[in-house]
Amino acid sequence: MPLNHVRGPVLLTQGGMVAERLVRCFWPLWSVAFVGLVPWLMGWLGLMPSGGRSVWFWALGVALVLAAGWGLWRFRWPSRAQAESRVDALLPGRPIAAIRDRQAVGAGDEGSRAVWDAHLARMAARTRDARPDAPDLRLATRDPYSLRYMALLTFAVAFLFGTLWQVEQPPAAPTGPAIATVPGPTWEGWIEPPGYTTLPTLYLADQPPGALALMPGTVVTLRFYGEPGALTLDQSIADPVEVLSGAAEVTVARAGDLTIGGPGGATWNVSILPDAAPVVTLNGEMEVSALGEMTQPFKATDDFGVLAGTATFTLDLAAVNRQHGLAVDPAPREPIIIDLPLPFSGSRTEITENLIEDLSQHPYANLPVTLQLSVTDAAGQAGLSEPLSMTLPGRRFFQPVARAVIELRRDLLWSGANADRTVQLLRAITHRPDDLFPSETIYLRTRHILRQLDTLDDAGNLTPAAIDEVADGLWGLALLLEEGTLADARERLRRAQERLAEAMRNGASPEEIADLMQELREATDDYMDLLAQNALPAEDTTDQPQSQDETQEIGEDQIQALMDEIQRLMEEGRMAEA
Repeated sequence: MPLNHVRGPVLLTQGGMVAERLVRCFWPLWSVAFVGLVPWLMGWLGLMPSGGRSVWFWALGVALVLAAGWGLWRFRWPSRAQAESRVDALLPGRPIAAIRDRQAVGAGDEGSRAVWDAHLARMAARTRDARPDAPDLRLATRDPYSLRYMALLTFAVAFLFGTLWQVEQPPAAPTGPAIATVPGPTWEGWIEPPGYTTLPTLYLADQPPGALALMPGTVVTLRFYGEPGALTLDQSIADPVEVLSGAAEVTVARAGDLTIGGPGGATWNVSILPDAAPVVTLNGEMEVSALGEMTQPFKATDDFGVLAGTATFTLDLAAVNRQHGLAVDPAPREPIIIDLPLPFSGSRTEITENLIEDLSQHPYANLPVTLQLSVTDAAGQAGLSEPLSMTLPGRRFFQPVARAVIELRRDLLWSGANADRTVQLLRAITHRPDDLFPSETIYLRTRHILRQLDTLDDAGNLTPAAIDEVADGLWGLALLLEEGTLADARERLRRAQERLAEAMRNGASPEEIADLMQELREATDDYMDLLAQNALPAEDTTDQPQSQDETQEIGEDQIQALMDEIQRLMEEGRMAEA
């Protein structure tokens, strides 16, 4: 049966098999050739003595002959039958081989013959889908150490960076007496701007004589070749520079002239490119959270990028209301300096960020301060923002005793001279503990801080570290007074909710559910009462504006109505809805 339509895929497959075998057998040959070309491309042959060049040529020739012989010994031309077998292997049932078969049994029987002809026709139809087999040119199993890639890499490097168009040629035989030629004096120069500018390095010889604008700090490197003294350097753009061993470096500090005297010399009139100082501004109003965390937007710009920045808070002593504990002179204290947040990557020529910081525990919290931002660039230039007079944000306390404790803490941090006054006021606060303290634990903690401060003051050991330790205790005490009772009520409410939900899921009795419902009502009432006690005063509500769309207040009547509905659903047995 003719299979002319299979001839094309078979020939293409045979060509691919030839490529496979050439690559597998002769990869050492082209690897040796690539390595052998490296000294030629790099110009190393000109540096070798004649004997060395001869050894190199002989070694390269022997290696090429051995690699070529190894490839020829292993190479076998693929036959048409081998190519046809690979094409046949891609088809289901190997139809080409089936067509080449002959009927061994029942050749004289018409029925058997008909079945055989139908089989051949079905196989012939399958051969219509024949396609060439792609060659496999991978050499990983034959070259596990990737020597071919190493050879190709060395050749590529030599080709790119070598002297391809200036290859050393064998010297011609001398025809007469050698004539020595002495080159004249020459020079080279490079202009390297400061690194922070990201400007490229320039070749001085490519810059036409005349006006030349450079950045301050630019380094001009010069190399003089030829007879010493044939070329001279005269410049007024930096401090005097000596030419040592034909080399000199000039760091541009001011405008002036740069002259290379002698054959091929030139003169440049150097001017200074401006490097503007950075600029920083406050970029909006400061936002303060309920817990005293501040967010201050700012914007900083520089023509080559901002390097660093700080925010400085300085106590505005003239604006402090000097009464009570603030009447005495304050203890010396350094201004608050905070690093500005800058992007780790990307451009720093224009930065818009937010300074977010919590200074609620600092001694200056809730006192008048002056805020000023400062940024610097890589050239050391600084930019300052306009000073902003403000009150340093701090946490606000609404529980009366907590507010008193925080004020005593502020006075103690203001000056150690307030220690005796603080002790007396703490004694007054703890005089009637049942009226002022919600728990005995808080009262005992207050007494401990009182005794600690009194002992340190009497012993004369009220050092700055001791004051900070007492101040930390007063801060924790104020938080406990402010949040402890409310947190306890919140936890009691959460436990009542969980117990009621668990009883509803487990099918508890109506009496038990009624008791748990009553417990939930009482916990809710206590929690709502404490929320009302800790609410902001009417005059302070303007500090935290909220639109009607953003906040929806739920009154106590609505909560009671919801709880009544929950109880009604439970009494009707509709636990899932409840």
